[in-house]
Amino acid sequence: MKRIYLLLFITLFGCSSNKSYVDGQQLEWAEAKSFINSKPTEIDDVFQAHSLHINILLKNGDVLKTKERHIDEIFAVLRKCGVPCKHIGWITE
Repeated sequence: MKRIYLLLFITLFGCSSNKSYVDGQQLEWAEAKSFINSKPTEIDDVFQAHSLHINILLKNGDVLKTKERHIDEIFAVLRKCGVPCKHIGWITE
């Protein structure tokens, strides 16, 4: 019986992700949106280029990179995030 509880515990809590990112890491667009919504307090600014490339500038000085599918999509993500993302600066070229 203890094995069942241990297996259940590992399944429920062992799979939770505290994924760490490295400076300059390229993220898939879906993962970048998830990061913005789940960890907005770690973000200072987002920068959007005309090429659809996005730099997410973190408070620790690191930069995460992604590519949005459509121009200004990053700003729709930030608006939808609402109050938790209100402090994030929007930069565009």
